[in-house]
Amino acid sequence: MPKVAPTRWNYNIRTVSAVFENRESLIDCFRELENKCDKTITSKEAYGLRRALEDSDFIFFLTFFHKTLPHVAILFNQFQSRNKDSVQLLKDIDVFEKAIVLIRDTTEDIQQTVENEHGDNGNKRRKVGPEERNCIIAKEVCDIIIVQTKERLSYRGHLEAASLLDTQNFTNYSRYFPAKILNSVVTYYPMVNKEKLKTELEVMYMREDFKNITGGLNLLSLLTNNNLEETFSEVTKLLQIIITTPMSTSEAERCFSTLKRIKSFLRNSMGNERLNALAMMSVNKNLVHNISNFDEKVMEHFISQKDRRLDFTYKH
Repeated sequence: MPKVAPTRWNYNIRTVSAVFENRESLIDCFRELENKCDKTITSKEAYGLRRALEDSDFIFFLTFFHKTLPHVAILFNQFQSRNKDSVQLLKDIDVFEKAIVLIRDTTEDIQQTVENEHGDNGNKRRKVGPEERNCIIAKEVCDIIIVQTKERLSYRGHLEAASLLDTQNFTNYSRYFPAKILNSVVTYYPMVNKEKLKTELEVMYMREDFKNITGGLNLLSLLTNNNLEETFSEVTKLLQIIITTPMSTSEAERCFSTLKRIKSFLRNSMGNERLNALAMMSVNKNLVHNISNFDEKVMEHFISQKDRRLDFTYKH
């Protein structure tokens, strides 16, 4: 079963899906542990986990999040795509909100299905008004998700500005100038001269030497190194805004913490000196790979550190 990583929230989605899909098998497994490990800590823990998996409240929220979290994962992956423009992202957000609203409207159906298939399982909580307590909580969760999505994604100026200066789009923009995106960028950043920026962008889109550059920082360096800051003054201004505006990267949730990998590898007590050394080796692993006979040199250093009972030195 996928383990939950505390700093990688998207792995929680995998865990919820795994528990939902294998709930019956997990119950059978825990029941088997109860029978074979009678009156032990393992038996008691297996009993507690089995009871949780059979609880109607747990099943309701497991089903609810199994339906909800995949939509969150889809939206997350869509926002990590480098080929998305602001118009497409707006459509993705709209589709996401409609999906959450649909789930919100079917919480009573989820509750009814859970009651029909699993019953109350000893849970005698009273209903609150016309709806059950679980349905009210689930609807509040959906409302929070929708509100947070609108608040966090309400500002898209940096995305549209970045799409204007994405060199992968230069060929298309040279044929069809992105006037709507330009108008939107000027609205977000009124300090930019619209007409001058349009002229500079039209020139930039036509030139082949700009199309081979990747990244806003490299494009700004090209303008600076070739003394083109005055010629492309508005583009330079926009690039400076883009590279200083925090953006999530495609690698943010696809790589694990180096420190956590090191600690998982060691799994014992360690001093700061050893931890620092291992962290440096992990961060600079490419440099280590380029050192010839690195393993032999490490072994020779280990052998020569102090006198040992065994002779580790191999002589031809």
